[in-house]
Amino acid sequence: MERLFQAVTDHLPGHVDARIHYSKYPGSGLLNRLKTLYETINLRGEINHITGDINFITFALPKRKTILTIHDCGYDHTVKGIKRWIIWLFWHYLPVRMVRYVTVISEETKKDVIRLTHISPGKIKVIPNCISYSFQFSPSNFDTDCPKILHVGTKSNKNLNRLSEALKGISCELNIVGKLQEDQKNVLDVNNIKYVNYFSLDESEILNLYHTCDLVSFVTLFEGFGLPILEANAVGRPLITSSLSPMKEIASDAAVLVDPYDVNAIRDGIIRLINDKDLRDQLIYSGLQNVKKYRPDTVVNRYMDLYEEIAK
Repeated sequence: MERLFQAVTDHLPGHVDARIHYSKYPGSGLLNRLKTLYETINLRGEINHITGDINFITFALPKRKTILTIHDCGYDHTVKGIKRWIIWLFWHYLPVRMVRYVTVISEETKKDVIRLTHISPGKIKVIPNCISYSFQFSPSNFDTDCPKILHVGTKSNKNLNRLSEALKGISCELNIVGKLQEDQKNVLDVNNIKYVNYFSLDESEILNLYHTCDLVSFVTLFEGFGLPILEANAVGRPLITSSLSPMKEIASDAAVLVDPYDVNAIRDGIIRLINDKDLRDQLIYSGLQNVKKYRPDTVVNRYMDLYEEIAK
C-alpha cells in the first residue's frame, strides 16, 4: 500500500500539494488506535484520503472532504467471532458512512463492500492499483532444467501448501517472499521442494527477485486485487495465477489461469510454462501490453477526478 500510493503521489500534477502522513503509533491495541485517532484531528486537509489499514480515523475527519480506499475484505474469509464483528463495524460498516466516497481496487472488492455494508453502489468508485515505473522489462534466458519460481506471499490465501504439492517431482527452485510458518516448511520438506525464503524486503530487493526468477506463481485463493500479477507482467516474466476474480480480470490474457483449489491443475500449468517457449513468449508480450493500463499516470487521472470534485 505504501509503494502504491507513493507512486500515485509522485505523479500528481504540480499544482497539487500532497502530503503523506504515517501514524506514529503501531497498528495494534486499543490505546495505540485511540492515539492515532487523536493525532488525526490536527491533520485535516482540504481533501483527506485514507489509503491504509486505519479506516477508523474517519471519525476524526470531515465527511464531505474525505475519501476512503478499501483494498479488500479478506477478514470475511479468515476471521471469526467478536474480532470479525469489531473489524466489520470499525473498519467497514461505520467508516463507509462517514466519508464522501469509497474507492476500491476491483469490481470484486466493490461487490464485497456492498454485501457487507449495504451502502449505495454510487458511492463506490473502482480505481485499480497502479504499478510503479521501477518495474520495467528485463530480458532473461529461461532455465528449463531448473527454473526459479517466484511465489509472493505466505498467508493462508496465498495457497503455498497446494503449490508445494503441485511442484513435487518437478526440478525447480522455489523463491518464497514472506515469513514461513512451521506447517508450510513441513509441507515443503515432505514434497522435497528446493526453496529459498525471503522476508522484510524493500522494493529494490523485491524487484531483484522478479528479475532473477524464470516465472511467477500467484495461485491465490482470494485477493482484493493481486499486484504481483502486474509486477510479473511489467518485468516480462511468464505468470501462473488463479482463474478466480479479480485475478482473471487483472491478468486478462497475460497469464496461465488455473483452479487454485486443484493441485493437478496447478501442476499442469507449471509444466506447460516450463515446456512451451511459444506460450511463454506470448504471455510476456501480452503482459507488457496489459500493464500499460495500470501505470501511475493512467490511475492518477482517475483519483484527480475525485479530488477535483471534492475540492469544488
